Amino acid sequence: MLTADIHWHVEEVACVDSTQDALKVRAEEGAPEGFVVQAGSQRCGRGRHGREWHSPKGNLYMSLLLRPACKARDIGQLSLLSALAFAEALSESLGDSKLLTLKWPNDILLDGRKCAGLILETQIGAGGRIEWLVIGVGVNIAVSPLEAGVCLSDFTKAPVSVSQIRDSFLDNFSKLYGEWRAEGFEPVRAAWLSYAHPPGAALSVKIGQDHRAGTFHTIDEQGNLLLQMPGYGIQTIAAGEVYLEP
Repeated sequence: MLTADIHWHVEEVACVDSTQDALKVRAEEGAPEGFVVQAGSQRCGRGRHGREWHSPKGNLYMSLLLRPACKARDIGQLSLLSALAFAEALSESLGDSKLLTLKWPNDILLDGRKCAGLILETQIGAGGRIEWLVIGVGVNIAVSPLEAGVCLSDFTKAPVSVSQIRDSFLDNFSKLYGEWRAEGFEPVRAAWLSYAHPPGAALSVKIGQDHRAGTFHTIDEQGNLLLQMPGYGIQTIAAGEVYLEP
């Protein structure tokens, strides 16, 4: 059963162009925090940086609406919180959290391959405060459409339903969101790091046309990546595409 920290209202549709686009319209119309759009498939699903997210039937595609009454600088914290909620939901189905890795900023890897991703889009109002935040999630449950991806059903002994993963995620998200509002980011940060690649892991980061190589140090109090670069010390990365190096 879902906890009551957020009152979730899930609107299920068979197919939609994009759950993100559908929910952003609802957000502008004044839909409350906790409104969720879930689709059986998407015609124009997308991930970060506008990439296509292939969306066949059998997987989880949904977007959820938040009105967190915080400033835009906190979006990074909510991004990591969302990824953590999914890692914990998937861990419950797998029975083994060691198979999961969180790759900054919001990819979920299963046995080293991508099984889920998130996209965050927001409207910033006066004073730099967030008017609404829409978090889109895609999880490969029964089908792995990505060449380098993997699906959850390959690693579970019993069948896993889309609704089971959805409810587990929303329950975990509600709990973590309540803790974040009450205690700040540090408990979320510590839990996220428990799923992350270890300090010293070799990474490369693409920021526009710029490429930086180094090792993972940690994440800071805003959710930024701290990259240790030879000869340059610790660099703070607020946004970018991370690649794990062998």
